[in-house]
Amino acid sequence: MHNCHLNGLVVGVLLSVVAGCAQDSARSASRSTAAASAAENVYPAVPSLSPKPWKRFALEQGMGAACSTRSQRTSSGRSVLLPADECIGPAPRPLAEVILSLPSSDLGVATEARVEALKHAAYVSSPGLGARADFMLATDAFWVRSFESRDSLHTVYLVGGVSCTDRALDCKNSRGVRAFRYEKNGQLVDVSGHVLPPAPALSENEVRHYQAYAEPIPFLDVSRLWQVPVLRWVIESDPDAPLANDPRYYNDWAYLHFGFVVWTGQRFEFMDKVDRTRWPCRPVAEGEAACSGPLDNRGDRFVTP
Repeated sequence: MHNCHLNGLVVGVLLSVVAGCAQDSARSASRSTAAASAAENVYPAVPSLSPKPWKRFALEQGMGAACSTRSQRTSSGRSVLLPADECIGPAPRPLAEVILSLPSSDLGVATEARVEALKHAAYVSSPGLGARADFMLATDAFWVRSFESRDSLHTVYLVGGVSCTDRALDCKNSRGVRAFRYEKNGQLVDVSGHVLPPAPALSENEVRHYQAYAEPIPFLDVSRLWQVPVLRWVIESDPDAPLANDPRYYNDWAYLHFGFVVWTGQRFEFMDKVDRTRWPCRPVAEGEAACSGPLDNRGDRFVTP
């Protein structure tokens, strides 16, 4: 059912989520001198300040990327994790350093393949909570997204496609999503258990109720991550028979809402409702009204104006 949906709509990617996070231990990956040196020589530094007012593509083009919109291309974007508007070029240096620092036990992609993917990466920037902008980069094998903070020591990187641990999200086929942060000594540490709230747990009654219509396991909707530092827990019911009368239904495909995960500057917090700035509508064609798309024009009971 999920593959059918993803093939039919360009709305992002849903990542399945299993257990909540246990207390984080000190599992970490060292940022090697070779990786840092390679990143400095190949990948562009991120400007220390975001443009004000925000200007789309300004940062990416200044970093040497070629940017385009859907109207300028004959095909959709390189990655379903990113919008139709995207930039192609050498990866932003902080993101490249994270990917190159991960040992093979954490990211089962050969170093040569990582380097090649990062040379011509699809990525976008967005306003962050710190002085620098946030960046999201996606390839076929992995993705990485930065979450800036007012204090750079609190900046977090979510990485998808890494090996699963008891703190990882979206564990499927031994791969999932984890959160990393650099310590003062330059060591990249898994902080998933410290910065990510636990997945919503369904009661036995809820499992019995939903399993007749859907797989009763929350998924993490990351379709807005390219634009805002927010994720959303959902369950997908049968699109041929959506549970429109369910209090968790929110007029979007056949999804049921189980909360938002919002970056607040040091960690992610669980929220039942957010305003529209934190969960924007999908992009529409130039000249069309915002939120006029078929999946957004009926509103969302969990998103306030």
